[in-house]
Amino acid sequence: MTSESFNIQKASITKSRVVNFTKLTTSSETKTTLKREFLREVPVIAQSFIGNEIIAEEDFIWNLEQDRAIIEVRIQKAPLKISGSLNLTENSLKTEIEINLSIKADLPFFSEKIENFAEEIWSKLSQDEMNFLKSHF
Repeated sequence: MTSESFNIQKASITKSRVVNFTKLTTSSETKTTLKREFLREVPVIAQSFIGNEIIAEEDFIWNLEQDRAIIEVRIQKAPLKISGSLNLTENSLKTEIEINLSIKADLPFFSEKIENFAEEIWSKLSQDEMNFLKSHF
């Protein structure tokens, strides 16, 4: 999950293309940063905030001993912060994946609408990514 090839495959599943990928490993963690452009039409309501393209930068900070990652996602030009965690749990039969995310917008009067809109889009992307992850475990 920390390799560039894995992240390129993940991007293609969610109809996005990788703009940049970096990886930094220390003795206790691996941090990957994936910057990708989503190849989807931006809804009119969102165009006034982010323009005609959706570019996301995602940090995954993996704790190498616990099979757990802290997730932070920034959407270019958007007043959004998406954060959470990804946990892998293994037993003799399967690997379980648990993802928890929180979406917060910082725009007076529109925060709730933006959060709901972002949650709808991110839920679809997360489901696509979850299906991709399941195929690798």
